[in-house]
Amino acid sequence: MTNPLISIIIPAYNASKFLLETLESVKRQTYTNWEIVLVNDCSTDNTIEIVNEFSKGISNSVKLITNAKNSGVSVSRNVAVANASGTWLALLDSDDVWLPNHLETLMNEVDKDPQLNLVYAGCLVFLDTVETIIFKQEISEDMLNNFNVSLFTHQIGINPCTVLLDTNSWNRVGGMVQNLQHAEDKDLFIRLAKMNYRFKFSNQHTALYRKHSNVSAASNNDSKMALGSLYIYEKHFDWDAIPLKIRINQLSDAYLSYARLIRHNDLNKGVENSLNALKIKKSLKNACYFFAFTCLSIIKL
Repeated sequence: MTNPLISIIIPAYNASKFLLETLESVKRQTYTNWEIVLVNDCSTDNTIEIVNEFSKGISNSVKLITNAKNSGVSVSRNVAVANASGTWLALLDSDDVWLPNHLETLMNEVDKDPQLNLVYAGCLVFLDTVETIIFKQEISEDMLNNFNVSLFTHQIGINPCTVLLDTNSWNRVGGMVQNLQHAEDKDLFIRLAKMNYRFKFSNQHTALYRKHSNVSAASNNDSKMALGSLYIYEKHFDWDAIPLKIRINQLSDAYLSYARLIRHNDLNKGVENSLNALKIKKSLKNACYFFAFTCLSIIKL
């Protein structure tokens, strides 16, 4: 196996509850030529102390950078990559976990095909603790054979914690969109795919993504996620590798999903986005939602 340096990119904001578990999973990797580049996004807990204490017990480099102001995950990842020394980047959030063979498995795929730009593993989703696996990501041969469509429609949802990405490829596409806080990872992967960069699935589930049972303000978060998806489908509607019918369906559904979520707080935006859905795709469903939201707005006048 070749032995290039892998920079492990970790954005962290008030991450003290789970951060040590994440760092320990890095320490247990069977592939040992790595560095950690962690960007502290102005945490107010003891995130910095945890990183400093952890770094004392390992010989690998741990670079700790603190943002001048709280800037979000996209900015933090970009800052981390700008300070990385590795030829490969492994993305990891501050509450996710890797199995010990994660990096080795991904690097084995690079050895088999040095022309690869991005390798990703399957994802195991757990609730709060790693002992509680609630979902195993299924990626079929049909999805892989129609990769661009599967990526665009989110049949294949590539989680950042599963990814090993060539640093040069990251730099060529300009990293992550700075002001995008939801779906920023999908936007990055679509931009890479649009440039015909080579993706490979490792066919092993070596990354664990944590879901939290006590997430607050879920409905508000849902609307932000829907807005992120809408951004994706508006921005990449021009991707001609995707059949036009699929692009129309995805954008129309994104407008309608956002309309349904936002109308509780802003009915005018609900009407506006349901109209956009109807303009993109003239269907009975879209017409009914637009009519219903318009009637509600008139009643409330």
